[in-house]
Amino acid sequence: MRKGTLFTVVGPSGVGKDSILNAAKNKVDAYFPKRYISRNAEVDNEDFIKVDQSQIDILLKEKRVAIHWYAHNNFYGIPIDIIYHLNKGTNVIFNGSRHAIKEYKQQFPELKIIYIDAKEEIVLERLKKRARENAKDIQLRLKRAKFDIPTGSIIINNEHDLDKAVIQLLSVMH
Repeated sequence: MRKGTLFTVVGPSGVGKDSILNAAKNKVDAYFPKRYISRNAEVDNEDFIKVDQSQIDILLKEKRVAIHWYAHNNFYGIPIDIIYHLNKGTNVIFNGSRHAIKEYKQQFPELKIIYIDAKEEIVLERLKKRARENAKDIQLRLKRAKFDIPTGSIIINNEHDLDKAVIQLLSVMH
């Protein structure tokens, strides 16, 4: 039996990673695991399981996460059940972090990286529309956005048309 492929979607804040993933969910036969995260939801379309430190300790001790990382003082974890789905031939896709790709690749060398990109001025407008950060925090996010695109990434541009970005994602996954 063919194993499934593991995909991670990465890119700067404001490029539309969650929007693309949510739009793709009902259009492709793949597993979209809910992440464990130690912070509150930042946007309405962000679907995850909120965990506190005691829950994180249990998740790690009981090896209930396949991948985990820390970003911006928060814990992020991908449930261990992705291995079951990969082994039964199902593709798995999750919203990841550009900064943790090295760790992902150590555990899953066959990982495919999908990098979502958009022009800075578009990202700026999206961050302003979200209205959850002050101007200083938005500038910090834009500064962090200037990060090298990981080697071997499949690049999807999400500047204007969400449907086009979703179609590109679906074609990559087939």
